[in-house]
Amino acid sequence: MKYSKEFKEEALKLSDEIGVKKAAQQLGIQYYTLSDWRSKRNADAKAKKFQMTDDEAKLRITELERENAELFPEIYVVCRTFACCKVS
Repeated sequence: MKYSKEFKEEALKLSDEIGVKKAAQQLGIQYYTLSDWRSKRNADAKAKKFQMTDDEAKLRITELERENAELFPEIYVVCRTFACCKVS
């Protein structure tokens, strides 16, 4: 059976509020159907979380390069310190 996008969205909202089992019973749909919709929604949300536009990616790269430039002198000092104190 094919369900409309609106029905799925409302079913997901209801399942968030009262749980999958109760929502499926109340709506007259299979538990596994609603569970699959929830899994797909969660996977889509997770995938979107890690997507960036080109501009966002360029900005993030610039931020990371700046951070690396700031941290390099500190790391260099720590490495030199431990190299000098190294016991043979």
